[in-house]
Formats: sequence, C-alpha cells, structure tokens
Amino acid sequence: MSDCGRSTEAAMANAIGSRGIPVPRPLSEIEEVAIPKTDGNGVIRLLAIFMVHHVRLIVGMVPWLGFLLLKYPGKVTAVLAAYWGVLRKFEWFNRLVCQAVIYGCSDGPRFMRAQREVYSVEGGRKLMICVHPHGILLDPWFNLVARGTRLGSDSSNCSADGTMDLLDGLKVEFCFAPAVAWYPLHGETRKYHAPATPSAIRGVWKRGRTPVLCPGGFSEAVYTGTAGRYEHSYLHQRMGFIKLAIEQNADIVPTYTFGSDAMYWTWDVGRHGRAIRAQKIGVPMVVWSGKMGTNVPLSEETVTVSFDPFPTSKYTLEEVAEAHADYLTYLRTCFDTYKGCCEHTKDKELVFVGKSKPPAGYARL
Repeated sequence: MSDCGRSTEAAMANAIGSRGIPVPRPLSEIEEVAIPKTDGNGVIRLLAIFMVHHVRLIVGMVPWLGFLLLKYPGKVTAVLAAYWGVLRKFEWFNRLVCQAVIYGCSDGPRFMRAQREVYSVEGGRKLMICVHPHGILLDPWFNLVARGTRLGSDSSNCSADGTMDLLDGLKVEFCFAPAVAWYPLHGETRKYHAPATPSAIRGVWKRGRTPVLCPGGFSEAVYTGTAGRYEHSYLHQRMGFIKLAIEQNADIVPTYTFGSDAMYWTWDVGRHGRAIRAQKIGVPMVVWSGKMGTNVPLSEETVTVSFDPFPTSKYTLEEVAEAHADYLTYLRTCFDTYKGCCEHTKDKELVFVGKSKPPAGYARL
C-alpha cells in the first residue's frame, strides 16, 4: 500500500472514531438498480442518440442555428420565442421531449446503491445530494434523470414532480448555473431546478425538496478527460457547500460516476488556468471531442454509485475546515472502495485540486 493509502486509512479511522462517519460497504455487497432498457438498436435509434448528445451539449447545434438565423432571421426568432416563451410551459410538451430524450439515451450508464438504508427526509431531516465529478455537463446524470427518475408506470414523464426513484423517491431539485435551465432538453427533463447559490439552495429546502448540486462546478469540468492514472476533483479549499450543509443541519449524500472521465477527449493546453477562469465567468472552458470528432461519447460505460450520507449535521460552523477535510477523506475512501466497478477507473487514484493547488505537471497558465 502506498503512503497516500496509509494516510487516508489513518485519517478515515480517526474521523470514524470521532464523528460516526460510515465505513463503505464492500463492493461485492452493493446492489445495481435495474433501469428499463429502450427498445430498438437500428439506424433510427443511433440517429436519436446522435441528436440528443448534440442538442444537450449545445455546441452541436450552434453552427446550424447560426446559419438559420442568418438565412431566416424572422422565422427562426419566432420559433425560438415560441419554444422558450410558450411551449416549455405546457406539460404535454415536456412529456413529449422526455419521451424523445429517453429514446435517444444510451443504455450504457448504470446505477448502483452502496448505502445501507433508504434515504429519508422524514422527521424534518435534511439531505444535500452532491454529484462527483462534473464531467462536461453532468453527462451520465442527464441520462439517468431521463431513464431513472421514474422507474414505474409513469417513466415517460421524467419531470412530473421531481421525484427521483434512483435516489429512493426523494423529491429533488437540481441546482446549477442559471444558464443551464435555458439549454434545450435540460429544462424539460429537469423541471425542478434552481441556481447554485446559497440563497436558492436554502429555498429548495424550504419548499420541502432535496437539492442536488455539483461542488466541483465548471472548474472541475475542465479536468474531464485528463489522461493517466489520476482523476481530478476540484474540491481543494472549496468549502462553501460544507458550510451551507452545516448551517442547515443537513447531511451530505455523495455520489460518484465512475467512467465519466473517459467519455470525451479534452484539450490539455492551459488546463489549470482555464479551470480557474471557468468558475469566474460561469462557462465550462473545455474543448472536447467524442467519436469521430462528434459529441457522441467515446464510451458510455459508466457506473454511478450512491453512498451513505456524510454526517455534516454533527459539525459546527467553527468546524467547517475539519468537516471539509473529513468529507474529502470519505469521498476518496468511497472512490477506492468502488472504483473496481468500472473498467475505466479500476487502476486510478482520486486527487483533489483547486485554484491554489494544480496537479503535478500542470502549469498555472
């Protein structure tokens, strides 16, 4: 075992002794959730998958949209106004989009539950769902929201009331950059959403829902697709989500998508500098490429695992730094425990980077 592994084990043992942080279950004991597969594997299905990836990542439709705006400015503007201003307000339209997205989603992404008990917010308990890593645009979660929000008879209406069956029936609200709500397909499939700001997230709890957020943000998106033995989590000194959870007496449910890092090739030049600027301007400053230069992923063989809640509610606001350090230790321990569930990550290590801590070999450009 490496010195890093020994220090992680020691830190985890100390944290468990003083805070009751759960020990991850063995990989052999976790359960996979059966997500219904979509019928059809022919040319039409492949075309649907192609279209969904190009529309959800926006950039795939920008050249066509720009061309059409130049050629038919009045008509295209009217169509866009009708789409954003009228159609999205109708439930039948959102349901239709959900059905189309489900058909255009690959069956590759899988979901496993590693938690010991059902997630519950009974008795006034609060939870915060933290998604790791960010990927280009939370890519596997886009798929899982469409295919796994409602696993029962109403699976075609993936945005009906925000209930997420994959998360034990919690009524969730996705918190992300405000612009994402305007992206085609995202707004329809995630009807309940809010900005990723402290005040907005507090509002989610007040409405009786559970916030879902990605603490790594757009900075972490820039680190998608880094080659080598490491996966990078942009959480070094990023403590805002921990402070908010402690303030609200909420526990954090971490999830990790193994294999997300292998979905796209990304440009390496100036990566850390772009990661710093990405969060400032609210744009994921990452250049990516999938199969044959398209937005179709190189691989969608991902496995998302949900873990036991981290007990942030047992810390005080004077202990934010300690809680943050314990959370990173817990997340790394979970990563090491379950990385064998995916071929892409079985030999990788998770490292934490941040504005003042670039990974080895990356200049701050």
